[in-house]
Amino acid sequence: VVVVSVVIIATAIIIGTVVGVGQFVGSGFQNSSILDNQFKILGGLFEGDIGQIASRFTKELPQTLLGLGLSLGANALGRVKSVSYYGGATVVEHYSRKWGAFTLGSYINGNNGIQADPTNSLFKHEYGHYLQSQDVGWNYMYDYAIPSLSSSNRAKNHSEHDAFWTEQDANIRGRDYFEERGYKWDYFNHPIYRSGQNDSFDRDYGHLIRKRQKLGGWLSLTH
Repeated sequence: VVVVSVVIIATAIIIGTVVGVGQFVGSGFQNSSILDNQFKILGGLFEGDIGQIASRFTKELPQTLLGLGLSLGANALGRVKSVSYYGGATVVEHYSRKWGAFTLGSYINGNNGIQADPTNSLFKHEYGHYLQSQDVGWNYMYDYAIPSLSSSNRAKNHSEHDAFWTEQDANIRGRDYFEERGYKWDYFNHPIYRSGQNDSFDRDYGHLIRKRQKLGGWLSLTH
């Protein structure tokens, strides 16, 4: 993962620089968004406190490099609308809509509308995944990212994916983090089982959560 990610990063920087300069010159030196976004994405490596920065280059290195490479690649292709920061996370907003988001290390790539803002519902959920990454380090890809991707591809609807254990864990972590800082959780879009806020979700999807709680981890992918 590390070697592949470094290749992606180097290639994306070269392409992004060439395309960005072309955009800037072609716009009569008015539009430098690709170059600006590239600098902001790279700058995300040094956002946050000293512990978060150190973690990025040690225990979270594989997912950080992959997240950086994919972010730079999307920007080089002109797909990135904005880059913003909060709590050590770098949020890369795409122009495309309604596909959700994914988190690799501190890099969160999301659809049009996501912002590094503690009032942004999707961001708060994805920040929960960033907290997972900080917690388990090198195991993040195996423990969370790949199972989450598999669930997203297999789920019949968004609520079924919400019931998957990686998403419930991210919701709980995100809720606890942001409520400690005075921000309310969006239980409607990001339900939490047995929170007392989602009776219909508990009724319709609780059986999936109970089954996965018994199985745990990778075993839940086969059920």
